[in-house]
Amino acid sequence: MTYVRGNKVLDGPLTQHVTDPAFRFGVGFYETLLYNGRHLVNAAAHLSRISASMQTFTLPFEPVDLYAATEMLLDHLSLRNQMARINVFYTLEQPPRQKAQTKSSATDLLMVPTVTAAPYTPPPADKTFSLTYARAVISSALHAHKTTNHMLHYIERQHAQQQSFDDAILVAHDGTILETTTAALLFFDGLRFTNSHTTYRLASTAEALAANLLDITSAPSTPEYLSKKKHAYVLNSLMGMRPVGRIGDHTFTPDFDTCNEVTRHIQNAL
Repeated sequence: MTYVRGNKVLDGPLTQHVTDPAFRFGVGFYETLLYNGRHLVNAAAHLSRISASMQTFTLPFEPVDLYAATEMLLDHLSLRNQMARINVFYTLEQPPRQKAQTKSSATDLLMVPTVTAAPYTPPPADKTFSLTYARAVISSALHAHKTTNHMLHYIERQHAQQQSFDDAILVAHDGTILETTTAALLFFDGLRFTNSHTTYRLASTAEALAANLLDITSAPSTPEYLSKKKHAYVLNSLMGMRPVGRIGDHTFTPDFDTCNEVTRHIQNAL
Protein backbone atom coordinates (compact mmCIF):
# COMPACT_ATOMS: atom_id res chain seq x y z
CA MET A 1 0.00 0.00 0.00
CA THR A 2 1.32 3.43 -0.96
CA TYR A 3 -0.03 6.66 0.51
CA VAL A 4 0.89 10.19 1.52
CA ARG A 5 0.83 11.26 5.16
CA GLY A 6 2.64 14.18 6.73
CA ASN A 7 3.78 15.33 3.30
CA LYS A 8 5.69 12.06 2.78
CA VAL A 9 5.15 9.10 0.45
CA LEU A 10 4.96 5.92 2.55
CA ASP A 11 4.84 2.28 1.49
CA GLY A 12 3.41 -0.43 3.70
CA PRO A 13 0.53 -0.82 6.14
CA LEU A 14 -1.20 2.14 7.74
CA THR A 15 -1.17 1.78 11.52
CA GLN A 16 -4.11 2.84 13.67
CA HIS A 17 -4.35 2.68 17.44
CA VAL A 18 -7.15 0.41 18.67
CA THR A 19 -8.54 3.24 20.82
CA ASP A 20 -8.80 5.68 17.90
CA PRO A 21 -12.43 6.54 17.01
CA ALA A 22 -11.54 5.90 13.37
CA PHE A 23 -10.68 2.30 14.20
CA ARG A 24 -13.42 1.65 16.76
CA PHE A 25 -16.34 3.49 15.19
CA GLY A 26 -15.36 4.38 11.62
CA VAL A 27 -15.24 8.11 12.40
CA GLY A 28 -14.00 9.86 9.30
CA PHE A 29 -14.82 11.31 5.90
CA TYR A 30 -13.42 10.75 2.43
CA GLU A 31 -13.50 12.09 -1.11
CA THR A 32 -12.86 10.41 -4.45
CA LEU A 33 -11.41 12.51 -7.25
CA LEU A 34 -10.35 11.93 -10.83
CA TYR A 35 -6.92 12.68 -12.19
CA ASN A 36 -7.71 12.81 -15.91
CA GLY A 37 -4.15 12.33 -17.15
CA ARG A 38 -3.48 16.08 -17.17
CA HIS A 39 -4.81 17.57 -13.95
CA LEU A 40 -6.78 16.86 -10.78
CA VAL A 41 -10.48 17.38 -11.51
CA ASN A 42 -12.75 19.68 -9.46
CA ALA A 43 -10.52 19.48 -6.38
CA ALA A 44 -11.81 22.68 -4.76
CA ALA A 45 -15.38 21.33 -4.63
CA HIS A 46 -14.25 18.06 -3.03
CA LEU A 47 -12.10 19.80 -0.45
CA SER A 48 -14.95 22.18 0.33
CA ARG A 49 -17.38 19.29 0.89
CA ILE A 50 -15.10 17.31 3.19
CA SER A 51 -14.13 20.45 5.13
CA ALA A 52 -17.80 21.35 5.57
CA SER A 53 -18.51 17.89 7.00
CA MET A 54 -15.74 18.17 9.55
CA GLN A 55 -16.85 21.66 10.52
CA THR A 56 -20.45 20.48 10.87
CA PHE A 57 -19.37 18.04 13.57
CA THR A 58 -16.77 20.42 15.08
CA LEU A 59 -13.87 18.09 14.36
CA PRO A 60 -10.42 19.72 14.25
CA PHE A 61 -8.41 18.71 11.20
CA GLU A 62 -4.95 19.02 9.73
CA PRO A 63 -4.78 20.87 6.41
CA VAL A 64 -3.81 18.82 3.38
CA ASP A 65 -2.07 19.95 0.21
CA LEU A 66 -3.98 17.63 -2.06
CA TYR A 67 -2.26 18.86 -5.20
CA ALA A 68 1.22 18.23 -3.80
CA ALA A 69 0.22 14.82 -2.44
CA THR A 70 -1.22 13.87 -5.82
CA GLU A 71 1.96 14.92 -7.62
CA MET A 72 4.08 12.81 -5.27
CA LEU A 73 1.88 9.74 -5.78
CA LEU A 74 1.72 10.15 -9.55
CA ASP A 75 5.49 10.18 -9.72
CA HIS A 76 6.00 7.38 -7.20
CA LEU A 77 3.44 5.08 -8.84
CA SER A 78 4.19 6.06 -12.47
CA LEU A 79 0.61 7.17 -13.07
CA ARG A 80 1.20 10.30 -15.10
CA ASN A 81 -0.56 10.74 -18.44
CA GLN A 82 -3.29 8.25 -17.55
CA MET A 83 -6.51 8.31 -15.58
CA ALA A 84 -6.17 7.70 -11.86
CA ARG A 85 -8.45 7.59 -8.83
CA ILE A 86 -7.31 9.89 -6.04
CA ASN A 87 -8.72 9.46 -2.55
CA VAL A 88 -8.32 11.69 0.47
CA PHE A 89 -9.36 10.18 3.79
CA TYR A 90 -9.74 12.14 7.02
CA THR A 91 -9.83 9.87 10.07
CA LEU A 92 -10.25 10.80 13.73
CA GLU A 93 -7.24 9.58 15.67
CA GLN A 94 -4.31 10.57 17.84
CA PRO A 95 -1.95 12.75 15.81
CA PRO A 96 1.16 10.81 14.74
CA ARG A 97 3.37 12.70 17.18
CA GLN A 98 1.20 11.44 20.06
CA LYS A 99 0.99 7.79 18.99
CA ALA A 100 3.78 6.76 21.33
CA GLN A 101 2.06 8.30 24.34
CA THR A 102 0.12 5.85 26.48
CA LYS A 103 -2.40 8.37 27.75
CA SER A 104 -4.56 10.68 25.68
CA SER A 105 -7.92 12.41 25.87
CA ALA A 106 -10.65 13.40 23.45
CA THR A 107 -9.04 16.85 23.17
CA ASP A 108 -5.92 15.22 21.71
CA LEU A 109 -7.83 13.72 18.79
CA LEU A 110 -7.49 15.16 15.32
CA MET A 111 -8.79 14.43 11.83
CA VAL A 112 -5.65 13.24 10.05
CA PRO A 113 -5.47 13.22 6.21
CA THR A 114 -4.25 10.30 4.10
CA VAL A 115 -4.06 10.49 0.30
CA THR A 116 -3.96 7.48 -2.03
CA ALA A 117 -3.85 6.93 -5.79
CA ALA A 118 -4.63 4.02 -8.11
CA PRO A 119 -5.12 3.49 -11.86
CA TYR A 120 -8.67 4.09 -13.07
CA THR A 121 -10.40 2.70 -16.15
CA PRO A 122 -13.84 4.18 -16.94
CA PRO A 123 -16.77 1.95 -17.93
CA PRO A 124 -17.09 1.14 -21.66
CA ALA A 125 -18.69 3.89 -23.72
CA ASP A 126 -21.71 1.69 -24.51
CA LYS A 127 -22.25 0.58 -20.91
CA THR A 128 -25.77 0.94 -19.46
CA PHE A 129 -26.26 0.46 -15.74
CA SER A 130 -28.73 -1.86 -14.04
CA LEU A 131 -29.91 -1.02 -10.54
CA THR A 132 -31.96 -2.62 -7.81
CA TYR A 133 -33.26 -1.30 -4.50
CA ALA A 134 -31.28 -1.62 -1.29
CA ARG A 135 -32.85 -3.71 1.43
CA ALA A 136 -32.09 -1.22 4.21
CA VAL A 137 -33.85 2.15 4.55
CA ILE A 138 -31.92 5.38 5.13
CA SER A 139 -33.20 7.37 8.12
CA SER A 140 -30.16 9.34 9.31
CA ALA A 141 -29.07 12.83 8.35
CA LEU A 142 -25.50 11.51 8.61
CA HIS A 143 -26.11 10.02 5.16
CA ALA A 144 -25.75 13.53 3.74
CA HIS A 145 -22.01 13.25 4.50
CA LYS A 146 -19.45 11.05 2.76
CA THR A 147 -18.24 9.11 5.78
CA THR A 148 -15.67 6.34 6.12
CA ASN A 149 -18.39 4.40 7.93
CA HIS A 150 -20.10 3.36 4.68
CA MET A 151 -20.62 -0.24 5.69
CA LEU A 152 -24.25 -0.11 4.56
CA HIS A 153 -23.20 1.11 1.11
CA TYR A 154 -20.66 -1.67 0.76
CA ILE A 155 -23.01 -4.44 1.90
CA GLU A 156 -25.88 -3.29 -0.33
CA ARG A 157 -23.61 -2.90 -3.37
CA GLN A 158 -22.18 -6.37 -2.87
CA HIS A 159 -25.67 -7.84 -2.55
CA ALA A 160 -26.84 -6.04 -5.70
CA GLN A 161 -23.87 -7.33 -7.67
CA GLN A 162 -24.52 -10.85 -6.45
CA GLN A 163 -27.97 -10.47 -8.04
CA SER A 164 -26.32 -9.37 -11.34
CA PHE A 165 -27.05 -5.66 -10.91
CA ASP A 166 -24.38 -2.97 -11.07
CA ASP A 167 -25.41 -1.14 -7.92
CA ALA A 168 -28.14 -0.61 -5.34
CA ILE A 169 -30.42 2.42 -4.94
CA LEU A 170 -30.68 3.84 -1.42
CA VAL A 171 -34.17 4.93 -0.41
CA ALA A 172 -35.21 7.19 2.47
CA HIS A 173 -37.72 6.15 5.13
CA ASP A 174 -40.50 8.04 3.29
CA GLY A 175 -39.86 6.14 0.05
CA THR A 176 -37.85 8.88 -1.64
CA ILE A 177 -35.15 7.63 -4.00
CA LEU A 178 -31.82 9.11 -2.88
CA GLU A 179 -28.90 7.82 -4.97
CA THR A 180 -26.96 4.64 -5.56
CA THR A 181 -24.23 3.52 -3.20
CA THR A 182 -21.62 5.06 -5.52
CA ALA A 183 -23.37 7.70 -7.65
CA ALA A 184 -25.99 10.40 -7.83
CA LEU A 185 -29.23 9.73 -9.74
CA LEU A 186 -31.00 11.93 -12.25
CA PHE A 187 -34.20 11.33 -14.20
CA PHE A 188 -35.67 12.88 -17.36
CA ASP A 189 -39.39 12.79 -18.17
CA GLY A 190 -39.15 14.29 -21.65
CA LEU A 191 -39.30 17.88 -20.40
CA ARG A 192 -36.96 18.27 -17.43
CA PHE A 193 -34.13 16.68 -15.50
CA THR A 194 -34.97 15.98 -11.88
CA ASN A 195 -33.36 14.83 -8.67
CA SER A 196 -34.73 14.23 -5.18
CA HIS A 197 -34.57 17.05 -2.69
CA THR A 198 -34.09 15.64 0.80
CA THR A 199 -31.86 16.19 3.82
CA TYR A 200 -30.64 12.59 3.52
CA ARG A 201 -29.10 12.98 0.08
CA LEU A 202 -25.38 13.54 -0.43
CA ALA A 203 -24.64 16.74 -2.33
CA SER A 204 -23.03 15.45 -5.52
CA THR A 205 -20.03 17.32 -6.93
CA ALA A 206 -20.57 15.62 -10.30
CA GLU A 207 -24.21 16.68 -10.38
CA ALA A 208 -23.19 20.26 -9.58
CA LEU A 209 -20.99 20.22 -12.68
CA ALA A 210 -23.78 18.63 -14.74
CA ALA A 211 -26.01 21.53 -13.70
CA ASN A 212 -23.75 23.82 -15.73
CA LEU A 213 -25.16 22.14 -18.85
CA LEU A 214 -28.54 20.80 -17.71
CA ASP A 215 -31.50 22.53 -16.08
CA ILE A 216 -31.96 20.27 -13.04
CA THR A 217 -34.90 20.68 -10.64
CA SER A 218 -36.09 18.74 -7.61
CA ALA A 219 -39.23 16.66 -7.90
CA PRO A 220 -40.84 13.62 -6.27
CA SER A 221 -38.75 10.55 -7.03
CA THR A 222 -40.19 7.33 -5.69
CA PRO A 223 -40.49 3.89 -7.27
CA GLU A 224 -44.09 4.73 -8.17
CA TYR A 225 -42.98 7.70 -10.29
CA LEU A 226 -40.55 5.76 -12.45
CA SER A 227 -43.18 4.94 -15.07
CA LYS A 228 -43.25 8.68 -15.89
CA LYS A 229 -39.51 8.86 -16.53
CA LYS A 230 -38.03 8.43 -20.00
CA HIS A 231 -34.34 8.37 -19.09
CA ALA A 232 -32.32 7.71 -15.94
CA TYR A 233 -28.68 8.50 -15.24
CA VAL A 234 -25.94 7.80 -12.71
CA LEU A 235 -23.23 10.39 -12.05
CA ASN A 236 -20.01 10.47 -10.09
CA SER A 237 -16.64 12.16 -10.20
CA LEU A 238 -14.82 9.28 -11.88
CA MET A 239 -17.09 8.00 -14.65
CA GLY A 240 -19.00 11.22 -15.27
CA MET A 241 -22.63 10.65 -16.36
CA ARG A 242 -23.81 7.25 -17.61
CA PRO A 243 -27.21 5.91 -18.71
CA VAL A 244 -29.33 3.59 -16.61
CA GLY A 245 -31.05 0.91 -18.64
CA ARG A 246 -32.97 -0.80 -15.84
CA ILE A 247 -34.13 -0.27 -12.27
CA GLY A 248 -35.56 -3.51 -11.00
CA ASP A 249 -38.05 -4.60 -13.66
CA HIS A 250 -38.52 -1.11 -15.09
CA THR A 251 -36.53 -0.25 -18.22
CA PHE A 252 -35.37 3.10 -19.63
CA THR A 253 -34.16 4.24 -23.03
CA PRO A 254 -30.40 4.94 -22.79
CA ASP A 255 -29.52 8.58 -23.52
CA PHE A 256 -25.89 8.31 -24.63
CA ASP A 257 -25.71 11.74 -26.31
CA THR A 258 -26.48 13.66 -23.12
CA CYS A 259 -24.22 11.37 -21.10
CA ASN A 260 -21.26 11.85 -23.43
CA GLU A 261 -21.57 15.63 -23.39
CA VAL A 262 -21.90 15.85 -19.61
CA THR A 263 -19.13 13.30 -19.04
CA ARG A 264 -16.67 15.38 -21.03
CA HIS A 265 -17.57 18.39 -18.90
CA ILE A 266 -17.26 16.52 -15.57
CA GLN A 267 -13.98 14.80 -16.40
CA ASN A 268 -12.26 17.97 -17.57
CA ALA A 269 -13.36 20.45 -14.91
CA LEU A 270 -10.61 22.39 -13.17
